[in-house]
Amino acid sequence: MTRSMRVALGLVAAVVVGAAAAEACTSAVVSGRATADGRPLLWKQRDTETLPNALKGFAGERFRFVGVVNADSSAAEQVWMGANEAGLAVMNTASYNMDYEPAWEGSTERGGAFMLRALGSCATAAEFERLLDETDGERETESNFGVIDATGAAAYYEAHPFAWVKFDATDPLVAPDGYLIRTNFSATGADDRGFGFIRHETASELFVWELATAGAVTADFLILEAARSLRHSLLGTDLWRGPRPRDAGDRTIIPFNDYVARYYTVSAMVVEGVRPGEDASLTTLWTVLGCPLATPVFPVWVDGDADLPEILRGGAEAEARLNRASLDLKPRLWPLGKGSGPNYLDLAALINAAGTGVLQRVLAEDRRTLAETRPLLDAWRQAGARDERAARRLQARIAERLAAFYGSAD
Repeated sequence: MTRSMRVALGLVAAVVVGAAAAEACTSAVVSGRATADGRPLLWKQRDTETLPNALKGFAGERFRFVGVVNADSSAAEQVWMGANEAGLAVMNTASYNMDYEPAWEGSTERGGAFMLRALGSCATAAEFERLLDETDGERETESNFGVIDATGAAAYYEAHPFAWVKFDATDPLVAPDGYLIRTNFSATGADDRGFGFIRHETASELFVWELATAGAVTADFLILEAARSLRHSLLGTDLWRGPRPRDAGDRTIIPFNDYVARYYTVSAMVVEGVRPGEDASLTTLWTVLGCPLATPVFPVWVDGDADLPEILRGGAEAEARLNRASLDLKPRLWPLGKGSGPNYLDLAALINAAGTGVLQRVLAEDRRTLAETRPLLDAWRQAGARDERAARRLQARIAERLAAFYGSAD
């Protein structure tokens, strides 16, 4: 790539940063109406300045559950996305266009405590709604909560401290195409405030294209394409389609703002639910425990905390080993370590013509994991239950591969 091409690419990719990193996420709720197999899906890209993350198992009031947590002292008190053994999955995006922040300081940051309570005590979306009713007037959160369950429910709940509104993805009048997308504003909030409008439009374009070309939304699409998208809706560009640097050593620094995955995207999850009547233990948490541009996916099911793969576990004292390896790799993608460094990415390290970019290698691992996991999921669904021993053997193989992946990236 010539110097002039690099300059042109930088100009095309430039954009003004509009939002702080604090809890600024991208998400989608997909009902069985929009999926090929009738199973609902829940997707979240978590953006926050708390970079170290981990996966943690909990024993709640009624149910065991698994969720993504901060690897700090809040690990036992907040969950940012997860699912429980009854098949209920919950995530949120902070909303910045509601009117209650002055009275409830920090409420956009407190959705994690509410989700921890919900996952431990609610079996269904209907019970989640009852919890919302019970906490009206005392709920310190301003969030768009995405929920799916084992009955086929799929909805968003835009909730502030005193009330909530449901947006049902199974209702054709609310979601004509069977899915809904939320970033960091609410449909019920003020029109002139909020964040994530560019990311919302990018995700919307991705979904429209997927339905038009593939006819359905799948977990594989969310993992491989939506979560790792390099499209920018405002600029009308896609880095996958533009000129690429020669190889990983052909440094090409570009502005990198308002993409679906960014420097402050610290984890992601796609929850693949079950059909009504299926065993809820088949609910699959496709977990990306680090920046999706530098972290392969790992399939997880709800068991006890000790049954989680060691590579994913962490908490109050340290981030998960997989997360640490991903964080160690990030400076290769964002090499400017001070000031506005997080706004500038080395495209050559991410993707290049030689095919040796970090994201290119991550996607190769993802495809291998999906190809190995899908036959097992199909067999378990036919049998009506998950084979826990087979699941653990699979996870052990993936953990070994990912350890080798990061070892080779040094």
